[in-house]
Amino acid sequence: MQFGFFLVLTDIITFATIITNRFVMQTSLRRMSAGVAFLMAILVVVLFNFAPSSLNWLPAITAFIVATFWLISAARVGLIRFYVLATGSMLLGAAFAFANIGVLLGVSAYYFGMGLLLVVSGGITLTKYLRQSQSLEGDPTANENSAEPV
Repeated sequence: MQFGFFLVLTDIITFATIITNRFVMQTSLRRMSAGVAFLMAILVVVLFNFAPSSLNWLPAITAFIVATFWLISAARVGLIRFYVLATGSMLLGAAFAFANIGVLLGVSAYYFGMGLLLVVSGGITLTKYLRQSQSLEGDPTANENSAEPV
């Protein structure tokens, strides 16, 4: 009888630990998201307070916002690819902000570069997935579901 009690007790402790860890992780992610939102609001206020000279930094600020999204996603999912996308976003934004090519052209070039980065990243991920997945050609059950001509 005591052995069963200890099993139930250990299950309860394990379950409580899992729930606590998830709650702490969600709480820290929420705090991080709230802090980032507050920082972005401050950046927008500063940006429009010192306009029009500060508008040249719009590609970098856009890159910061997009990189923050990728970093939060990476923290939740844990994919290295998202960290790479965040780094690429910041590098592209800084490059176009320091290039002084204008606000519209700088933001447009940033989004074009980010689109290319996403296409390349997605293509690499798709290629790795297709190489790792098994082919159905050698599977004898692959043709069971196919429709045969009558």
